[in-house]
Amino acid sequence: MSRKHTFKPLTILTFIMLAFLVGRTFSQVLINELDSDTPGTDTLEFIELYDGGTGNTPLDGLVLVFFNGSGDVSYRTIGLDGHATDPDGYFVVGNPDVAEAGLHFPAGGLQNGPDAVALYRRNVPDFPNGTAPTTEGLIDALVYGTNDPEAAGLMGLLNPGQSQADEQGLGDKDNHSLQRFPNGSGGLRNTATFMPRPPTPGRSNGGETQHLEIHDVQGNGLVSPKTGGRALLAGNIVTGVAANGFFIQTPDDRQDDDPETSQGVFVYTNATPSVRIGDLVDIEGEVREYHGLTEIIAAAPPSVLSSDHRLPAPVLFDGTFPPPEPGWPESLLERFEGMRVLIRDGVVCQPSDARGEAWISASYRRIFREPGITHPGRAGLPVWDGNPERLVLDPDGLGLDVPPLCAGTRIDSLAGVLTWRFGQYQIQPTHLSVSGNSCLSPVRSRAGDEFTVGTLNLHRLMDDADDPLIEEVVVDASVFRRHLRKLSRYIREAMDCPDILAVQEVENESALAALAAQIQDDDSSVRYTAFLREGNDISGIDVGYLVRGTIDVDSVVQRGKTDRFEFGGAMHTLHDRPPFYLYFRYGGRAFAALNVHMRSLSGMDGPDSLRIRQKRHAQAEDVARRIRDMRLRDPDIRLLVLGDFNAFQFTDGYVDVLGQITGSPDPAGSLIPVTPIVDPPLLNPVFSLDPEERYSYVYEGSAQVLDHILITEGTARVMQDFAFARGNADAPFTFGEDEDSPLRASDHDGLVLFLDSERLDGVGANSGRMPSEIVLYGNFPNPFNPATQIDFFLPCGGMAVLSVYNVLGRKVKTLYSGFITAGSHAIRWEGRDETGRDVPSGIYVMCLESESGTRVRKMVLQR
Repeated sequence: MSRKHTFKPLTILTFIMLAFLVGRTFSQVLINELDSDTPGTDTLEFIELYDGGTGNTPLDGLVLVFFNGSGDVSYRTIGLDGHATDPDGYFVVGNPDVAEAGLHFPAGGLQNGPDAVALYRRNVPDFPNGTAPTTEGLIDALVYGTNDPEAAGLMGLLNPGQSQADEQGLGDKDNHSLQRFPNGSGGLRNTATFMPRPPTPGRSNGGETQHLEIHDVQGNGLVSPKTGGRALLAGNIVTGVAANGFFIQTPDDRQDDDPETSQGVFVYTNATPSVRIGDLVDIEGEVREYHGLTEIIAAAPPSVLSSDHRLPAPVLFDGTFPPPEPGWPESLLERFEGMRVLIRDGVVCQPSDARGEAWISASYRRIFREPGITHPGRAGLPVWDGNPERLVLDPDGLGLDVPPLCAGTRIDSLAGVLTWRFGQYQIQPTHLSVSGNSCLSPVRSRAGDEFTVGTLNLHRLMDDADDPLIEEVVVDASVFRRHLRKLSRYIREAMDCPDILAVQEVENESALAALAAQIQDDDSSVRYTAFLREGNDISGIDVGYLVRGTIDVDSVVQRGKTDRFEFGGAMHTLHDRPPFYLYFRYGGRAFAALNVHMRSLSGMDGPDSLRIRQKRHAQAEDVARRIRDMRLRDPDIRLLVLGDFNAFQFTDGYVDVLGQITGSPDPAGSLIPVTPIVDPPLLNPVFSLDPEERYSYVYEGSAQVLDHILITEGTARVMQDFAFARGNADAPFTFGEDEDSPLRASDHDGLVLFLDSERLDGVGANSGRMPSEIVLYGNFPNPFNPATQIDFFLPCGGMAVLSVYNVLGRKVKTLYSGFITAGSHAIRWEGRDETGRDVPSGIYVMCLESESGTRVRKMVLQR
């Protein structure tokens, strides 16, 4: 027969009370927040329990158990008998310095991952240290880390499908805790709603939803006034879609009147969102500042109300905005964060980098480095504005398929969204139309009896052998081979194989000889001999020469290797890459070259800045003295001082390196004044170029000259032309991996000086031969101030006109007009126009017209 269970009234009442207590004491209490990694020595660690807001809930019979992911066993157990949640429902267990803690454990007593904390309905003796995790009596658990691998042995404490929470998820573990957000959400043994946020021990984690407009979220400052809150943004238009979220903007007719508040914001979804540009959507989520970007962390997928809406009007960026002047407030662009922007006529200022990003300007003119210390600079010294108008373009940020961009590429039209990433404002385009996306612009070929001298930084040409005497990362043989092939192509295709090529940043003579061999393998008609001497650079880079058979080498000499300079009461190495001399002859006439690679600009404003500035100045003084001494021995020396000067054609504000070496200091001055050494000054042919062509390197969007060929008067008299070989500084970084392309063989453009052997003795004087056609040799000096001499040759007598024009094509001065005899002639121009007034500094064109033909050349007046 069956038996019926009967309960006495007291027994039934007891079970009812127990059930009530169990529900009240255990089912409502969960782990709500944890902070395992705090600033300094971890004195603010805590675990927060929460009862859902009931308040005053007894915690008798509960224990907190700490598990270590290394070994997957317990290392601390804390009993909660005799304690209860506060009236708001919170109870905190933490270090003694945590003011809200009702129970304490020692500072540093909570491991920071991958580890776990579990809440049990058990007793302290049940968990001696070294106990394996169990689900018996388990109420809640949090498995966590700080950017750590998953603690696989602890994951069984969580419900299936849950993941380890990451306190470092937003990159700021010291200032973030892990919190259920919204407060108390997610359910027991679930981690889905835990997120890193500023700690709130004993207080709500937030998350109560407010119905807001985007401008309410953005506010009129740099940080959202709603950070940490939960917002419902209704009826906004999708303006851009990324792989992990989308941008929305308020329709034009609903925007506020405050010019300081943005009308756009990014919605983070952590997955590809199911929206399209033009959708009208509602979205709900937490407001947060992610490394300076205000965004909404979507709590659920957006609700699409309708589609194909007209997009809000964009903000126009042009040559006046962002302003090219420094000093504008940080909020100037912050008020457009997340909003649509438009550029109608811009330019790429620095090519696409390894991430595909490029620096751009909203003006059609490229931006250049200018004299002085970067803004705000120093009182009494020249200040460079820093080109504050430059922006970063992230072409594929919103999924747009854009080829790598060369610097100088014209931006015909660009529409996109302004955002903030990696500490800078960026435009992520939804539309981009460009023209002139070309990087390679070789120098011209030699003409007549010209020979050429060039210089090129080889961008750390390191061989595949381990040299124990230097600090180097040994490259793979395939990398070395690719570098050789690319440099060979660039030297042949962009520089036209100069007769002499001064090189910098090459490991040793063997590596340079390998480059010479590669060039000959690629073109058997080009044979170079390599010359290099080891220097002092700790990373092993040196300077050297490649010399063709057209040149007779008399000697190569390295000097200054043991030179020192004094700083801070100690002596330091002066030249990491000592000056390297080449004495040579061409056409029987003697020349000298001095190859330099000066100390870089890196660290000029850092903690070691005083020593670095002094070293740069001391190097420049030393080179200047060497030039002076060479001239004392031979006043008519044909000298070329060339290489990577790591210095501009003007003062950097701290040190005027070129002014010191040339003997022509920048009138703007420098912190360390120039010491008069070189006289008469050397000439810098870079001033003969159009200002838009004065660069060999591009740094963060600003084009600048770091590589120079400086010449004496004797060399200037035979100079025919000067040009940079374009293909490196303007080329996208991705080309550096393509060994079949000459592009991006280095990060510096090479430069080439053209010299005319016919003028070595003067035309017709001692050479024994006469040109067969009209020759406009050019002017000397060039640049000049205030006057210059123009030399030319006519093969036969007749009518001739020599005129000077400005760059707009307007005639400035007729220097000669009438009959002239055959032969060599020299005419002086005083730098004045037809009325006798001084003309301003700039580029001018000399034009010689005769019955034998017409010739033109550029010259530079630099007052």
